[in-house]
Amino acid sequence: MTRWRSQARPAGEARVAPVLRGAVAPAKRTRVVLEIADPPEARAVAAMLEDDGNDVMWCQGPAAPASCCPLAARGECILVECCDVVVFGLGLDDPRCREVLEALEHHHPTTPVVVATCEPPDARWAPLLAGRRVVLLARRAKDLRDAVREAAGSSAKRGPTGGGAGT
Repeated sequence: MTRWRSQARPAGEARVAPVLRGAVAPAKRTRVVLEIADPPEARAVAAMLEDDGNDVMWCQGPAAPASCCPLAARGECILVECCDVVVFGLGLDDPRCREVLEALEHHHPTTPVVVATCEPPDARWAPLLAGRRVVLLARRAKDLRDAVREAAGSSAKRGPTGGGAGT
């Protein structure tokens, strides 16, 4: 078992950073925002992503009762601001969900977005999906895991934080 322990310091001396004894520091886990409206589906996808070593934060998007997406409304979302990858699974038939995807592109252009869908997207959404990785959830869970890994790798190449306001 790994234990974190602070080093003792004499009174008046500057605080010393914690020391890890007997182990290597844990690898950075990819922080994923999972945007799926349906709670059971979100739990299943989140469990799969967590089993693959990701930290997952869930958002129901504007489909939640009495909910307004702060990203679409004001360009601010604390979840997206601190994540490495967004998995967008809200669907595109609802205009409020399309607004979320457009807001991600506008306000967080360097944050990778993986679009997860149960069926192939309609051709009318091609302009909105251009340049995005689209994964069919019904096909194989491995495809989503691979897409998140690939997106996290491209996010790491762009800088230390995946999210960032790009207005």
